[in-house]
Amino acid sequence: MSKSSGSLINLPVSSPTLELIICDIASNDIDSLDSRPRSAYYVVVRTAKMADFATHYQHLNNDELLQLSTEHVQLLPDARSALNEDIRRRGLSRESVEQSVAITEEPTESLAPPVETYMNLSVLMFWLWELWLRSRTKQGTPVNATIVSTRRTEPGHKSGSRAEIRYSYYFRGAHYSGRAVRDFILNSAAAKSLVSNRKNGQTISVLVDPEHPEHSYYRTGFGWIEPLIIGLFALGLWAVLLLIVFGLIFKF
Repeated sequence: MSKSSGSLINLPVSSPTLELIICDIASNDIDSLDSRPRSAYYVVVRTAKMADFATHYQHLNNDELLQLSTEHVQLLPDARSALNEDIRRRGLSRESVEQSVAITEEPTESLAPPVETYMNLSVLMFWLWELWLRSRTKQGTPVNATIVSTRRTEPGHKSGSRAEIRYSYYFRGAHYSGRAVRDFILNSAAAKSLVSNRKNGQTISVLVDPEHPEHSYYRTGFGWIEPLIIGLFALGLWAVLLLIVFGLIFKF
């Protein structure tokens, strides 16, 4: 007979069966319970799980225990009960748990005000600009550049956001500046990689066109699928708008 197939019951605290089962678990004599009624098996499994969780939590330090408490909603009921009991036993306060949550939470990124994207036409234009710079610097010279500023904007009304870094560099004794910029609607991961993971004063490597050192290229990592789809849609909107305007002017 399987020990995990018993029916669910609620035994009173003073039940002799429950006391006997707890003694058997403490002595690791669970196999001897085959002769007991099936109604006892659920208590055996549940008590054994709680004991396993409690044993595991005893080996965690306070910081690990507090970190686990921030994820308590993902724990099984037995695990949550054992965790709360261990926290009470160690005398850890609710303030300690709240401080642990504050430490583990990522700081909220501050976004700049929205910018004009011209009905998202700039999503396409900045992609084409990046392709042109990449082509110009295909045989370019790698140069160390220093990040001057980073910016990521909020989305505007029915328009995308902007991710941008500005940098400066020296080439053959002259000082130049450049930027890597893309407008986007969906690709927040690329925006975070470009802007949020960069700091002012950080050194990056850019490619410089030796013949025109004012042209430099730094890969944004946004790709081409979104700007192509959004760009074609934006071009369609502008075409319709221009047809309406010309129709009103020339009375087609």
